[in-house]
Amino acid sequence: MRSLRWQLTLAIALAALLSLAAAQMLSNLLLNRLFETYMTRQQEAMEESIVANISAQYENGAWNVDGVYAIGMLFLYDGVIIRVEDMEGRTVWDAQNHDMSRCKAIMEEIPSRMARFGQGGEFGERIYRLKLRNEEIGVLTIGSFTPYSLSESGFSFLRYLNAVPIAAFLFALIISGAIGFYMARRIAKPIVKTACIAREIASGRYGARFGKKNGTKEIEDLSTAINHLAGTLGEQEKLRRQLTADVAHEIRTPLAAIGSHLETMIEGVWQPTKERLKSCYEEILRLNAIVADLESIERSRLNRTPVDLLALAKSVGESFGAELARKKAILRVEGVSAVAPIDRDRVIGVVSNLLSNAIKYSKEGSKITITTADYPARCELTVADDGTGIKDEDIPFIFERFYRADKSRSRGTGGTGLGLAIVKSAVEAHGGGISVTSGIGKGSVFVVTLPK
Repeated sequence: MRSLRWQLTLAIALAALLSLAAAQMLSNLLLNRLFETYMTRQQEAMEESIVANISAQYENGAWNVDGVYAIGMLFLYDGVIIRVEDMEGRTVWDAQNHDMSRCKAIMEEIPSRMARFGQGGEFGERIYRLKLRNEEIGVLTIGSFTPYSLSESGFSFLRYLNAVPIAAFLFALIISGAIGFYMARRIAKPIVKTACIAREIASGRYGARFGKKNGTKEIEDLSTAINHLAGTLGEQEKLRRQLTADVAHEIRTPLAAIGSHLETMIEGVWQPTKERLKSCYEEILRLNAIVADLESIERSRLNRTPVDLLALAKSVGESFGAELARKKAILRVEGVSAVAPIDRDRVIGVVSNLLSNAIKYSKEGSKITITTADYPARCELTVADDGTGIKDEDIPFIFERFYRADKSRSRGTGGTGLGLAIVKSAVEAHGGGISVTSGIGKGSVFVVTLPK
């Protein structure tokens, strides 16, 4: 199994090489076409020059054989075989008659040279009618390799021209491989680190974090998500341990009371009187209440009916008349009629829990307000008090099960710590939400939102 680093390196290098290879093929094809066109035109220009120079060797009705010979020999070394005839068909000068062995060597050498270059073609002859001042003076036959021929110097130039792309290709191979390796290492390193951090998190070491920034948006998003995951799991683990301790604490007290009472009565120290059995029964009811609260949190099935939240809030407020009287607290229920499809019993539990907490943490003579509001897509119910308030560090956790701002868990300052967890569970089961704003000595405001 190849590592991600090598796969990325190979992929980047391969993509670069394929792109370069395609570009080189196109450029070579274009260069060869341009070179062929250039050489063909050069061949045509050379033959036009030969025709003009040969025609100039005819003076006063006679041919300057020495001049024709000089021109013929000059071009013979370039692979061009010339034959000049007069108007009567008599040969003025013929390169093959002059140097047959040389002409034969040229006719063998040039095709061999062109074949090494990969060019086809063959020897051919072109016939030109020679004219001087619009008067025909003879016939010129030019034999050469068509469509063009390469000299040794031309062949060397073309070979060099074809070698340049190969060198560029090898250079690009090294550069693309180096860049690909660097980029792959840059991309793979945080991914490998992510895997290591994930393994540490899986092992329970939630303190593992990404350090310095990478500079790549996607990698930054990944590292931020991993850091957030580690932090969330750490908090969840902390809450899980706290939950275990809280459950044990809440259950231990009634069980210890029941156990001690029964043990004392079994040993005969106490008589099983009605009062003592009633005390044991009350502790059992307390355990049942804890279990019922936990079950209430997990229950998600709703029996929805259209309910007016304002009327519901007034009904709940009236049921707390005795508690309000003991605290000499003043309750105001105000707002507008807000009808929503809800489970009446569960929402009564929500309002009751919030109102009970407001009374419990309020001073004598304090004011508590329940307000309802109606919006096109939602209804809101707000419970506000001017009680002791909640510390900022406790606010994120008050809806957790068994969480108590009072770490001593005194009965005088609260119950099991399940009330707000039940509230949150019931509200979220309706598809709504709950929020709180509070401050020490400033009271608390709980806002429940329920969709229509």
